[in-house]
Amino acid sequence: MEQADELGRFPLSPYKFRRVKDKLQIDEDILERKIFHETQLNKNINQRLKNSNNKDVILFVHGFNNTFNESVFTLTGIWHFLNRQGVPIVYSWPAAATGLTGYFEDKESGQFTIFHLKETLRLLFKNPEIENIHIIAHSRGTDVVTTTLRELIIENRASGGNPREDLRIENLILAAPDLDFGIIKQRLMAEQFGPAFGKITIYTSQEDSALGISQWLTNSLSFGRLNTKDVNINEQDIFTSVGNVSLIKVPKSGSLIGHDYFHSDPAVSSDLINLILHKASPGSKKRPLQKLENNFWSLDSNYLIKNE
Repeated sequence: MEQADELGRFPLSPYKFRRVKDKLQIDEDILERKIFHETQLNKNINQRLKNSNNKDVILFVHGFNNTFNESVFTLTGIWHFLNRQGVPIVYSWPAAATGLTGYFEDKESGQFTIFHLKETLRLLFKNPEIENIHIIAHSRGTDVVTTTLRELIIENRASGGNPREDLRIENLILAAPDLDFGIIKQRLMAEQFGPAFGKITIYTSQEDSALGISQWLTNSLSFGRLNTKDVNINEQDIFTSVGNVSLIKVPKSGSLIGHDYFHSDPAVSSDLINLILHKASPGSKKRPLQKLENNFWSLDSNYLIKNE
């Protein structure tokens, strides 16, 4: 990227606040600046929505060891094949630490950025001009996204809301998720996370070397390397009862690490595009996936030929 123009900047967090009777309120000057920049950002989004046939937002949250420029390049490619419809937004967080401890530094950065992603998503949720939101998260970005959404869903339900209607997230796409499957079961499945979305799609690969290293470092089963045999009968029943969760097993990637297949592999990226652009279900003509069992599907090397 040659140049990035700063159009706004939120106040530094944590925001200064004060107690008013039994409630806490953000400092008035800070709140005023915050609202001003939120309004400016939404004006920018709405202007771009006017030039689009659909009124959707595609939000991309990158993963471990990715820069802002790399993320913009990735989402630009996806948006191009979405016929440049909707408004593409990259949410970038500090995830390019180097050295032996880089992975753990990025993991901590992911926790640090959750507040900021919540502020960003709240802004989108409050914008009435946006009809649907499609969230694509990759690698460690899936932890950032699912943790953030879990908190927002709890917040919405506690206020008497309906997250499926209020948040308007049509697709939650987790590509090569660097998530502990045990944590997924307890923090997401147990708390009925799935019904808050239109569709949840998870792309997994047992050939993903980066997640293999992550498994070794954390001594856990990575969600992004999940296989049918790793899911017990009770968990299978939960996936099935939710009804909107699809786990897509992808073939071995041509790259050495095999972690960026969601945009570098033509078959996988085509499936992702067909999911968003055509609202296609797995196994349909537009998404010729092979049914394995329960919510598991296989994307084979003939996907593009079948889709012609």
